[in-house]
Amino acid sequence: MDRHATSREPGWQTAPAGCAASAPHASAAGLLFINPPAPEGETWIRCQHRAAQRAPDGMVWPQVALAQLAALFPERPVHIIDANARRWAWADVEAELKRLRPRWYVTQVAGPILEQDLRGLALAKSVGAVTVAFGPLVSPVAYELLRRFPQLDYVVCGEPEVTLRQLVDAADRCGDERPPSIHALCQAASAEPRPKTLAAVRGLAWRREGEIVLNPRQGLIPRLDDLPLPAHHLLPLGSYCGPATEAPAAVVVTGRGCPGECCFCLKHITYRQEVRVRSPQSILEELLLLRRLGVRHVYMQADLFTICREQVRDLCRLMIAEGLGLAWSCSTRPDAVDEELLQCMAAAGCRRITWALESGSEALLWRIGKRTRVAAAEQAVRWARAAGISNWASFILGLPGETEDTIRQTVNLAKRLSLERVTFELAVPRPGTPFWEQAAAKRWLRWGMRWHQGDTAGPAMVDYPWLSAERLELALERAYRDWALRPGSAWGQLQRLSRSQPRPGWDWGTHRLSLAAS
Repeated sequence: MDRHATSREPGWQTAPAGCAASAPHASAAGLLFINPPAPEGETWIRCQHRAAQRAPDGMVWPQVALAQLAALFPERPVHIIDANARRWAWADVEAELKRLRPRWYVTQVAGPILEQDLRGLALAKSVGAVTVAFGPLVSPVAYELLRRFPQLDYVVCGEPEVTLRQLVDAADRCGDERPPSIHALCQAASAEPRPKTLAAVRGLAWRREGEIVLNPRQGLIPRLDDLPLPAHHLLPLGSYCGPATEAPAAVVVTGRGCPGECCFCLKHITYRQEVRVRSPQSILEELLLLRRLGVRHVYMQADLFTICREQVRDLCRLMIAEGLGLAWSCSTRPDAVDEELLQCMAAAGCRRITWALESGSEALLWRIGKRTRVAAAEQAVRWARAAGISNWASFILGLPGETEDTIRQTVNLAKRLSLERVTFELAVPRPGTPFWEQAAAKRWLRWGMRWHQGDTAGPAMVDYPWLSAERLELALERAYRDWALRPGSAWGQLQRLSRSQPRPGWDWGTHRLSLAAS
């Protein structure tokens, strides 16, 4: 069967004849994967590979994690609702649930809007669905989620693909119907690839006779090439866009895991330090599929995109030879690139790199486990600019050891690098990370805040004896203002003009033209 085939009903992927599930009712095989509605008036990024956050400038993030999970069930009806991309309210979701009546309701969960995300559980239960939550934050708090939300049946912890497939097969008693490729995937990652009971499904949190059970952790998938290509065709690709990103857009996951020791990183929870990368041939196959679907921009998603130089180099060479014609972007560290690699990436269509810089203080970078040099950031940005690649960067304010002085160093670095765009975020300790353990042990967590309320846009979640939460929030506002008014920026020129009187003979029209070109 063609794994990308769809049924006559839009959005559904149907089972071939003779593969009906052995669950008790006709809709037992149906799975619904949902990216829930965002709070009214907002757009949020939910992603298996990063923490949830408010979307900058209306960005709508492609839900590749949902497409990847849907692809694990090629013999069953599956449906994806990206309510965030479609701007759906809960009333729209309720109507769709009543129409589809799925057997399984699998929802992505984000921290700051946890209550919002889990509102759909009761709606799913009302149509008889079994409810499952997954996401990068659920593993350390699975017990609490099941305790607080009786409508939640299961939590998938860690890397979700094999655990979810085994859960559905064991609960519906239909593991024998797996396609050979899916069985091989489970066999490679699990000591018991075809569990018959829920107790044998590793990576699962569930209830047994009212008692919450946390099963042992699932093993990681050894070869990412063994995963089926994500079911991108089930996503509203035309709705995905963002700053300097033309729709339709998509995300391609090129690798998982990072050898770094950054204390705040979510990879400690899901993918750990074991680095696994896909082959360039597998990635190219997915890129060709996306081109056929009309995608114009791809974000290459990985915990560290350029961790394997040979993989990136060979991928770029394949893209050039294929004449792919897709614009793409990525994120990486400045100490994981060189001039030759950046030139190769630019020739293959890389239009933008977001540099994960975090801080302008080398002492702080080493304290948090980042261990990079400021000089490396300056060099990498110069190389990228010379290759024709736009430079964006992300910084975090409030990591352990942060002071007023290190914040000034960070803002000064952002201004000095002449970046096209920056993101300043507040540090958020997340359960399961070393940062969380340190913050909890030293009582740095802000009084009255719960683990799921951490939002990189504020309010600040850490409250240091030497740097209060309120000071961090002010520092975030000041950082954006100072960067916007830096010398050489259009806003900076306007500010200086507002403070001065025009000279005799001053031509305002000519000067406005120079601002527009800056």
